[in-house]
Amino acid sequence: MYPLKQSTALTVPFFAHDANGNGVTALVDGGFTKRISKNGAAFGVMTVTVTEMENGWYSIPVDTGHSDTLGLLSISISNASCQRINLQFRVHVRLPDDHAFPATSGRSMVVDAAGLVDANTVKLGATGAGTAQTARDLGLALPAVAAGSAGGLPVIGSGANNFKSDASANVTFANVVIATVTTLTNLPAITSNWLTAAGINAAALNGKGDWNIGKTGYSLSAAGVQAIWDALTSALIAVGSIGKKLADWVLGSDNKMILSNNAHTGAVVPTVTAVTNDVGVTQVGADKAWGTAARVLTAGSNIVLAKGIGVTGFNDIAASAIIDDATPFHGASIAAILADTATLPPDPADASDIAAATASIQADTDNIQIRLPAALVGGRMDVNVGAIAAGAITAAAIATDAVDANALAANAVDKILDDVVEGTITLRQMLRGFASALLSKTSGSTTATLVFQDIGGTKPRITATVDVSGNRNAVTLDLT
Repeated sequence: MYPLKQSTALTVPFFAHDANGNGVTALVDGGFTKRISKNGAAFGVMTVTVTEMENGWYSIPVDTGHSDTLGLLSISISNASCQRINLQFRVHVRLPDDHAFPATSGRSMVVDAAGLVDANTVKLGATGAGTAQTARDLGLALPAVAAGSAGGLPVIGSGANNFKSDASANVTFANVVIATVTTLTNLPAITSNWLTAAGINAAALNGKGDWNIGKTGYSLSAAGVQAIWDALTSALIAVGSIGKKLADWVLGSDNKMILSNNAHTGAVVPTVTAVTNDVGVTQVGADKAWGTAARVLTAGSNIVLAKGIGVTGFNDIAASAIIDDATPFHGASIAAILADTATLPPDPADASDIAAATASIQADTDNIQIRLPAALVGGRMDVNVGAIAAGAITAAAIATDAVDANALAANAVDKILDDVVEGTITLRQMLRGFASALLSKTSGSTTATLVFQDIGGTKPRITATVDVSGNRNAVTLDLT
């Protein structure tokens, strides 16, 4: 296996020999089959030209398109006159020669004679524009005194200018003076109960807005309570507030009354014209209403009386109103029922009426008879069906073997095979193409033109132009 830099072109020599290891000469490019696989993928056609060198040696060109994929690059070369040649490369982003030894402009490192990186030539800055660094260039940017001492870098410890670390690895500052802070940004969330009452100055919140919202344990002063009661009603205008509701009741703009659970002696209740949101009359209240003597019901249209219960006092209903009432008899009044009954024949009925009805029945029976066959066949009517309604025959009505091969006519089969499946290609033509691609002979598999014959081998059915990976770029079909 040989290393190969990614997207690099090179010419690779190889030795063609027979089974005894002897070189085979005079082989031509057309006799070789070249296949290629990138990074373990499937092999595909490799379209290159093999050139003979001498004494069994040949060469094959590998271009940048062949080496463009990192990983294993495998090339298989076969010829009927020699043994198979297998070549393998590992494609890398860089090769060892790309690293700098000795120093070369554009390489990644510069080393001294001992193989160590020469720090004197290390540069800081943009590529090609950096400044060469010398000893302590970086060191000059750091304090020159010992870490942990005054003016030095702070360290974990207990002295001055040190970080303090507790058992939980929490670090705090000691003896560190912080300048005046004017703006704090990106602060973490403050935990619950972090700010205590002792940390707030007594007058710190004066004039700071509604800071007392949601707090408990406070009470209003007597002056504050008095200020609430002294507020003018003209200022109580917020809709939905208790202050506006009280003002409306006091000033009379709201007609509602406030009633307690106790009776109000001397309270005047205005005339009630409608009751809403009532909770109903109790059974005791209803019994008192019906148990009181002599009640006049002035609107009896909404009173339904149960059958069988005696009711007195309904003596103002005329007999004619009862006869003409159609409600108890499903829309037909007693008067209407009597009118229809009057048209019935006398008892017994007149013979002429019976004869007329019988003749009408006989005419209908004769009309049915002429529409039916004269005799039954096997207990069933033998008739010809002129038309069937759409959807009358369901799948359940058709037996499993009702339609067999003998029931399908040849012209019906042709109609199925000649039905267009895609574009202008019929089912018959697609079957020819499938058979050619799956069952017939092929030619040109190592070239850029792959041909599939028809099954009889009389014509090229499919002619495809392929690339080095075997992908079809163009296809010509002869499906006749």
